[in-house]
Amino acid sequence: MANSSVSIEFLTQPFTDMLAEVDVARDKGTRAGLQATGRLIAKTARGRAPVYQGSEDPRAARESGSLKKSIKASRVTRQGAADYSSTVQPKGSVHGSDTGKEKRGVPLYRSKQEEKFGYMASGIDAANGAGARSIYEAAYDAAFARFR
Repeated sequence: MANSSVSIEFLTQPFTDMLAEVDVARDKGTRAGLQATGRLIAKTARGRAPVYQGSEDPRAARESGSLKKSIKASRVTRQGAADYSSTVQPKGSVHGSDTGKEKRGVPLYRSKQEEKFGYMASGIDAANGAGARSIYEAAYDAAFARFR
């Protein structure tokens, strides 16, 4: 009886090690696919984003033309087991002292421009298409192929 428990332990350890490696490879593939999809959304949205010319607000005038440049996909973060998240949006900054922060740049006008031109909606539409699926699958397969 003691020999059978040793042989089972011996046989299952390589198998559980392989399953752990498959989990890591699957997670890497999922992250790679999500990153590729985020890049597709950002690229499509940048193509549709207007070149903002500024307004009477001098804070916005200083940031003229930066909407296109600011659209980026965020880093892929893990929310839970096999649950990942990434955000694609215009990034902006808040400047000023700790007590009275001044909102500057892209956050001043990005929502108004989205309502007017729908540039982020076009990125989301591109991600819902068959092209995005093939990009995701190619990135997933490339990351998972390193496991094999």
